[in-house]
Parts: sequence; C-alpha cells; structure tokens
Amino acid sequence: MPRSISAVLAVLLLCLFAGCVESTVSYVVPDSAPLMYTIEDAGNRAQFSPDGTMLLTTGDNGQKLKSPGVSLPRLWSASNGAHLRDLRLEDLDPDVNEHHLRARFHRDGSVIARGWYQRGSNDAVHILTRWDAQDGAQLQRTVVGRTGRLVSLAVSPDGRYVAIAAPNRDIKIYHTSDFELHSEFEPDFNDNPIGSDIDWSPNSTLLMANESFVVNIFRPSPFARNLPQEFSSSAFVGDDQLLFADAVGILHLTDYSSFADNGTFVSPSDDLVKTIAVAPDGSLFAVAGDGSENDGKNDYITVRVHRVFNGEVIAEIRLPRVPVTEMNFDDEADRLAIANADNDVMVFNISPNK
Repeated sequence: MPRSISAVLAVLLLCLFAGCVESTVSYVVPDSAPLMYTIEDAGNRAQFSPDGTMLLTTGDNGQKLKSPGVSLPRLWSASNGAHLRDLRLEDLDPDVNEHHLRARFHRDGSVIARGWYQRGSNDAVHILTRWDAQDGAQLQRTVVGRTGRLVSLAVSPDGRYVAIAAPNRDIKIYHTSDFELHSEFEPDFNDNPIGSDIDWSPNSTLLMANESFVVNIFRPSPFARNLPQEFSSSAFVGDDQLLFADAVGILHLTDYSSFADNGTFVSPSDDLVKTIAVAPDGSLFAVAGDGSENDGKNDYITVRVHRVFNGEVIAEIRLPRVPVTEMNFDDEADRLAIANADNDVMVFNISPNK
C-alpha cells in the first residue's frame, strides 16, 4: 500500500533536516520498505562501506553525467545521506574530453578506484588509486596498462586482489598491497565481450562477468565457462550458487559447477529482471525490472526484495521508469541502496519486514 500524504511529508522533512537532498520525483514506497533519503547527482553506482557507516558513489561507463562531480568517488553518511567528502584523482584534468571511474570499498574500509581519462585521440591515462576513506588521504597510486575505455573494477572479499575488466575481453588482476600485476587473461566465449560488470564470489576464487544476456565465470587460473542459457542478470549466492533471471523473467537458483536447479522463482509481474543484488549474508536478494509494468497511466520499474530460501517477496518499491544501474545491500541486510541512470541514489529501509 502506498504511504499516506502525511507520512511522505514527514520523511521529506526528516531528510531535509538530516542534510540530504530529496528528489523532486514522487516515489511510491510501501510501508515495508520506507525511503530513508535520496541523493541527487551522486552517481550511477553505489556501495555501502563494510562497517555500514558510509555510502560510496561514482559515475561511470559512458553515462551522460549531469555535473562533473558525479564522476568522482564520493562519500556520504549512510544514516542520512549527508555529504562527507570527495576523493580526487591527482591527475584528473576537468577539461579532458571524457573520463570514467569505478570505485569500490576494500574490506579494511579504504577506497580503491580505477580511472580512465583521455586528453586527446591517442593520449589515454589509466590509473589505480587508493584512499583512506576517513580523511580522504591518498595511500597508493599507480599507472596501469591500457585495458580499454570502459571501466569495471571489483575488489575481492578477502581483500587481496582487485580485478579490472574491459570490453576488449581482457581481465587483469592486481595485488591490493602494492598494485603489482598478479595475472591477466583473455577468455574466448563465442566473441561475447566481458562487458561492464564483474563480481567476485564470496570466497574470492571466482569472477563473474555480465553483458547482454551472457555471463562468463572465471577462475584466476585462468578457467572460464558459460552458463547454459541466455538470461538478463545474475549474482553469486554464497560460494556454491548462482542466482540468475532468464530471458522471460523467471529467476533460477543453481549450483554453479553442475547447474543443478536449486530453486525457481516466478516474478509476480511481466516486468523482466535487469539487475540483481544479493545481501552479503545470502539471506535476501533484490531484483529490479526493466520498466515494462504500467499502472494505466505511466510505465514504472519495480524493485522487489525476496528471501533466498523460498523466494518470498518481503518488500516492493515502485520507481519512475529510469534504468537501475546498481543495487547494494549493507552488511546487515537492513538497507538497500539503488542507483539509477539519472545519477540519483535512493536508500530504503528493508529491516521492518525481514
């Protein structure tokens, strides 16, 4: 059920006094997942810090950014969305033609970012940088080899490695201790590119890459394989299972080595799943649709939060039809951050109905 007008006004006033900037878009939020705050122009990627106190945002991957600031790694209070600090790249020239970033938290709470920017047609710079998130001090920096303009970066859960993928189908893995190259490989999957998103398995032994209904799973050995069917999005659930949505929107929980079916969940709508996020403890997952639902007047996107063990929907969030670019749970699975292509980041309280 949608909130009453008085409840919505109360949330807006709370966010105003807490220091966050509430979106001008009217979001319909059920009581089971209250909107805590919205940060406008924050970026199209979002991640909670390991201790749950901060939210990291960036803008990347060729999105048309509404302001230069959203391309920086930026830190916000996870409790109210108040801006804490920007993490600046020393070499970043605000007058360059284009630049792309991806930043992620390390398990120790520091921030690691991959940057790519271009001053001219043949003058591209690729760097890895690490900051202390508490004061913004730069801890490490190195220039890395050219790996293509599209940025994708994932820090392993054990904190030992950072992986970078590029659309030319290269994957490079660096040690986080000194940013020295650990390994690199170029898998061949019927000419399918790696794409823009890569993720580590919880035990830091596998990498998964998503793009255009294709998922490739990599061992840094290297080893790689395709999943046996086309689908729209996927995520690791623990160390042994994959959750993926097929081309007609049905969710499958499978064993990643044998592809044995461990569960099938049917979405309660015709909305195709485009983005999946799994809580760190493996208890919940969230799926975002493609905007094909309609209330008789407008198309909209629905984000649904499910329990992993039985697929039960515990929360629904209806949003304007703006593509969801990333979703991220905090470590306690109490909050869900949703970033979209308009560079707005919304944080919802999932805990009341857990």
